[in-house]
Amino acid sequence: MKVGYIPEGTFNEKTVKEFIKENIGDQSRNFPVVLKGSGNLIGHIVCHNYFGEHTYEIGWVFNPSFHNHGYASEAARRLFRELYSLENEWWMNILRYFTIRVGPTVINY
Repeated sequence: MKVGYIPEGTFNEKTVKEFIKENIGDQSRNFPVVLKGSGNLIGHIVCHNYFGEHTYEIGWVFNPSFHNHGYASEAARRLFRELYSLENEWWMNILRYFTIRVGPTVINY
């Protein structure tokens, strides 16, 4: 499935700098996806609260050259593995709810 909708629209130099500034630190919602080996940035993955207290969205934006290679699935798995390792109450609440609704194969509380 290919959606092709990016709510933020196309970034210019100013909005790229703002996007980076907003996503540095503990409250980041967007995370860079870098290709193993080359270290090239190929896109980003996002996880955030969406339309209600217990509703969350995960999504991704990739350079079209890297579509259909499984990178989004790999990035999503890695994101949830990393989030499980954090002692951040906000993220843990997301993950507990996500676990109840989706049921990942490995649960470590």
